Amino acid sequence: MSQWLERLWDSLFADRPQARKRVLRRRCSIAAPVLAWLDETDRTAGERWAFAELLLKLDADPVNEETRPLLGAGRPPGLRWAPFAGRAAIYLWDPGEDRIRVLKCV
Repeated sequence: MSQWLERLWDSLFADRPQARKRVLRRRCSIAAPVLAWLDETDRTAGERWAFAELLLKLDADPVNEETRPLLGAGRPPGLRWAPFAGRAAIYLWDPGEDRIRVLKCV
């Protein structure tokens, strides 16, 4: 697990380490380039927290009013982008499998 994600997880359950459990309802995966991007030393804590908040929002509603589809020839259905902290996450929403895959952050 990425260091920032492990620290986030620890901070959420600092007072109850035995209570660690699944936080997200949907199946969610984060691509290796996104984890590397989040681990970069120039990432701020604010950006990391904003990304974590984005994951919670996407888990609650992957097609909420803040997200937009990425349409075009050759693009898979369900490809969307969502803003966070002045940036954007590109993700793939698969309603059939109830899965969100975060592919890239720009």
